[in-house]
Amino acid sequence: MGPVPVTAVGPQPDPPARPDPAAPYALAAGLHVSDLAASERFYVALLGFSVFGRLDLPNGRLAALRFGNSMLKLLQWDEPRGPREAGPVLGIRYLTVHVTDPDEIVRQAVARGHAVVRAPYSFSESVRVAFVADPDGNHVELCAGVAWSPVGSDGSGA
Repeated sequence: MGPVPVTAVGPQPDPPARPDPAAPYALAAGLHVSDLAASERFYVALLGFSVFGRLDLPNGRLAALRFGNSMLKLLQWDEPRGPREAGPVLGIRYLTVHVTDPDEIVRQAVARGHAVVRAPYSFSESVRVAFVADPDGNHVELCAGVAWSPVGSDGSGA
């Protein structure tokens, strides 16, 4: 697969609210998991997240993990509902984690028994990616390099 062209978008309207620079993290996402300990091992031991805190909830448990300026909240419920539908459904389909060496992380993932969704490949001359599955089968993109450049007010790269 050759390089994928990236198309710049035109001017964008100002958002109604901007990120709060005083917030403790830039982005937080919640991920429901079937085995909190297994998921925590995957994200901490394999991908380098750090444990920020743990919390017992009235109907489950939560582990908050930090990765750079972001947080991933792993939630295990006492009585989970069934899995999501398979196929092309709406919602978050994968997480992207910026790493220095996707190939090495894939080697480690395989050694630990995790599934490789897509073997490492070059997205462009400066970007290398791969996809692995976490313990619940959620896809995690491992990305080295930056595919996007800032977009200027005229729609060109800044």
